Amino acid sequence: MNHPFSITIHRGTQQIGGSCVELRYGNTRLIVDAGTELPGIDDSGERSDEMPPLLNVPGLFTDDGTVVKAVLLSHNHGDHSGLLPYIRQGVPVCMSKGTSQMLMISGMFLPQRIRQKKRGEPEQIPALNGETISLGDFRVTPFTVDHSGYDARAFIIEGGGKRIIYSGDLRMHGPQRASMEQMLEHPLWQNPDALIMEGTHLGKPQSGVETEESFVARLTNDLQSTSGLALLMFSPQNVERLRTMIAAAKAADRIFVTDPYTLYVLYCVWRDARMPNPFSRSGNIRVWFPNGRSRDLRRSFLKNLIPKIDAIALTPDDIVQDSARYSMVFRESMTRASEQLLKRATVAIHSLWQGYEQTKKTGDLKKHFEACGVPWLYRHSSGHIHHVDLLAFVRSVQPKNLIPIHTETGDRFAEFLPEIKVKRLADGEELVL
Repeated sequence: MNHPFSITIHRGTQQIGGSCVELRYGNTRLIVDAGTELPGIDDSGERSDEMPPLLNVPGLFTDDGTVVKAVLLSHNHGDHSGLLPYIRQGVPVCMSKGTSQMLMISGMFLPQRIRQKKRGEPEQIPALNGETISLGDFRVTPFTVDHSGYDARAFIIEGGGKRIIYSGDLRMHGPQRASMEQMLEHPLWQNPDALIMEGTHLGKPQSGVETEESFVARLTNDLQSTSGLALLMFSPQNVERLRTMIAAAKAADRIFVTDPYTLYVLYCVWRDARMPNPFSRSGNIRVWFPNGRSRDLRRSFLKNLIPKIDAIALTPDDIVQDSARYSMVFRESMTRASEQLLKRATVAIHSLWQGYEQTKKTGDLKKHFEACGVPWLYRHSSGHIHHVDLLAFVRSVQPKNLIPIHTETGDRFAEFLPEIKVKRLADGEELVL
C-alpha cells in the first residue's frame, strides 16, 4: 500500500544538534541527516570509544527488512553526520564533494581504535548544486548554502505533488550572502508545502554580529597589535574561517603556521575553494610538527606529500627565534608539545563556539593563558543564521507550514512569525502533508 507524503523528525525538534529526519512517500523512505548529540559544557570533550546511542529508525542501523532508499547529508558536522559510521551496509549517502572530503579527513586523523568501528564506506550519490536526482518516488534537488560546514547543502524534496525544504544549517551574514539571496528567488524555494527550518539563534540577541569580512579586519588588527607569537584556535574544517585566518595573517605581514592536519585540509580543498597553494614557497603558509616529524608524517596518505611538506617545514627553534613573524594554529592537545613556543605567545585568539570556554578543558586553558599574562581574545562569526535574517528568510520562502528543528526556542517561531503557520512537532511524531 502506498504511503502519503509524511515527515517524522526522530530527533531535533527540541534541541540543537543530533538532527535526524525521515521522509516517506509511496514506497520510498529517505533519511535526512543522522547526527550525534552535541556534548554538554560539563562533558570532558575527549573522544569516546563507546558507540553513541542509536536512534530507533527502522532499516537505518539494522537490516530488519525495512528499506531506506538513501541518507541525504547536509554537511559534515558531527551533530548532523555522527551516526553515519553505524548505518547498515547498502544504504547510500547523498552528499556534496566537500562534505565527503571533510568526512574522509576526519576518518584519516581519527585514532585507529575509533576508525575500526566503521562498517565500510557507503555508496555515495553526488549532491550537485541545483541538479535534481530521482530517489525512488522522490525527486531531490540540493542547493549550496553558506555555513561553517564546508560545501553544505539544503535539500528540496518533491513527491506526490508535494514539495518540502530542509534548510540544514545556514547563514545570511557570510561571504555567500548574494548567492543565498539569488537562491531564494528560485521557483523551488517559493511557497513549499513545508519548510523544516533551523532556529539556532531564534530570539537571541544580535548585537555585535561578526561577518567574515569584519572578522578579517578585527583579526588583522589583533595580529598587528601583538608583539610576539599569535596562537589561533579554530576548526580547520571550517574552510571559510581557514581562509580568513590565512588572509588576516598575510594582511598583518605574518606567516601562517599550520600543523599537518590543517595542511591536509588545505591540500584537499585549495583548488575548489580558490585558496592559496599551501605548498608554494613564495606564499605565507608554513607547517610545523607538534609531535615530531617522523610521528606526524607516519600516516600513509601523507607519504607522497613529504617532499612538498618538508619544503615548507619550520622547526620550533625557527618559530622561537622570530616569533613575531608567525601566527600559529593551536589546539589544547598541542600544549605539552609546544611549551617553548607558548612562552613566546603574546595573544591567544579563540574562534569557536563561545560555550566551549565554559568546558573544563578550554576553560582551564583560558585560565592558564590569562595567568601567564597572555590575552585571550574571542573572535568568531557564527555559521548559523541570526534572528533578523531568519525571520526575513522564512518570509521570503512563504511556506505553507513551518516546522522548527535544530533549536531550543522553537516555540517562539509562532510569536515572531504570526502570519506563518507553524507546525510544532515532537520527536518521533509523524506529520502527514
